[in-house]
Amino acid sequence: HEQAHMMVGRPYTSAPRYEWEVGPDGQRYAVGGSVQIDMAPIDGDPEATAEKMRVVIAAALAPAEPSPADRAIAAAARAQLNAALAEAASLNAARRRGDAPEEGGPRVDAYA
Repeated sequence: HEQAHMMVGRPYTSAPRYEWEVGPDGQRYAVGGSVQIDMAPIDGDPEATAEKMRVVIAAALAPAEPSPADRAIAAAARAQLNAALAEAASLNAARRRGDAPEEGGPRVDAYA
C-alpha cells in the first residue's frame, strides 16, 4: 500500500514510515504505515501546480484499496487542481487581453 503511494507520487512523496508490532512468533510485522505527500502549490505557476496535483491524486489513489484518508487526500488535491486550472485560465485570458505579463514575467494575482 505505502510502496504504491511512494512509487506513483515521486518526486512529491516521502519514503514509507511503518508501525511495527512483534507477533506471537517473535517476528516483527508492519501493522500500519504512512507516506508524506507534498501538496503545496508551486508559487507563481498554476500550470505546474495543476500537474503536481495530478501526480498527488494518482499517488493517493495508487493502492488497490485506497483508505478513507487516501481518498480525502485525493479530494483535497482535486480541489487544488481545479483552483490551479481556474487561475491558469484567468491568467491566460489576461495575457491574451494584454493585461498580464507574458510567461516568465512577474506573477499576476488572478484573484485581485
